[in-house]
Amino acid sequence: LIYGAADGNSYMQISKDFPYFNKNNLSYVHNERFIIPYLIGLLSYLLNLDHFLIYRFLIFLLIFFTIFIFYKIISFFKIDHFNKFIIVGLIIFNPYIVRYFLSLPTLINDLVFMASSLLIIHGFLTKKKLVCFIGFVISIAARQTGLVFLPAIIINKIIYKKKSFFSLKDIIFITLIYLIIYILNTYHANIAGSDHN
Repeated sequence: LIYGAADGNSYMQISKDFPYFNKNNLSYVHNERFIIPYLIGLLSYLLNLDHFLIYRFLIFLLIFFTIFIFYKIISFFKIDHFNKFIIVGLIIFNPYIVRYFLSLPTLINDLVFMASSLLIIHGFLTKKKLVCFIGFVISIAARQTGLVFLPAIIINKIIYKKKSFFSLKDIIFITLIYLIIYILNTYHANIAGSDHN
C-alpha cells in the first residue's frame, strides 16, 4: 500500500538493489523499467538518504516540471489567460494526476513518461529537435510504451517526406538510441533473477 501496489514495490526493490542487479523475483515488465528506479538508488547511495524520501522529493519536482511544460505547450496557442488558468487547473486538481502521484511517489516511472511525452510535444511545436530527442530517451527509459513514438516519427517521415520535422539522419539516430536503451532494459530484465551480476 505504501509503495503503490506491485509496481511501486518493484521500483523500490530495484532502487534498494543498487549497485547490484540482485535476484529480486519481480515481474519481467517491472525489471525492464529499471533505469529510473536504479538512478534513484544511485542518488540514495550518494546522498545517504532514504529511498522513499528521494522518490517523494523527485515527484514534487516532476509535478512542477510537468505543469510548467504543459503551460508552455498551451501558451503556444492563442488562449487567453483566464482559459489558460482553467486548463492548468484541470491538471492540478485532477484527482488522477497530481494527487495520485503525491499519494504514490514510487510510481514515478508513469509521471516521468508523461513529462517526457510533453517534452516531445513541446520540442515539436517549438522546432527544437534536441528537446524532442531528450523526450524520446526519457520516454523509453521510463516505460516500454515509449516505443510508440518511433513508428509515429517514421510514419510522419513517409507521409510528409522532405516537409517532415525529422531528417533521415535524425530517425536513424533516434532508432539507435531506442535500440540501446531497449537492449539495456532487456539485459537487466534477463539477468535480474541472478545473484550479483
